[in-house]
Amino acid sequence: MKRLVLALLVVFVVAAGCGDDEGNVFSLEEGQCFDDPQATGEISDVPIVECDEPHDNEVFFTFDLPDGDYPGDIAVQEQASEGCLGAFEGYVGLDYATSELDILFLSPTSDSWDQADDREVVCFLYRVDREKVTGTMQGSGI
Repeated sequence: MKRLVLALLVVFVVAAGCGDDEGNVFSLEEGQCFDDPQATGEISDVPIVECDEPHDNEVFFTFDLPDGDYPGDIAVQEQASEGCLGAFEGYVGLDYATSELDILFLSPTSDSWDQADDREVVCFLYRVDREKVTGTMQGSGI
């Protein structure tokens, strides 16, 4: 049975500029497609790809966690997971358990929460078999 893969990716605002094909993780929007970044650990940019071109991931939902003190890594992961799962079927057109897609998310860290007032969770889809997708996953029923 497919298991939800949780990801707590460390993201920080980095003052470096980005190229035309890079997108800042703090500005990703629903419906944008991107490839996996080459870097691991702290990332600030991902390679943006037009959705009609082969790509690894697609943003399907973004939301903010409630204001207040940083709730801790586990609480952030749980809230992010619940929010992403809740939006999955409405975007894909198929329930999560039956789908060939899986979920990852970008979420705030304690540093980004405190230093950049970061509360945003960015939920994105990818194929379980890690094959690239051509076209949007919205309404795909896969």
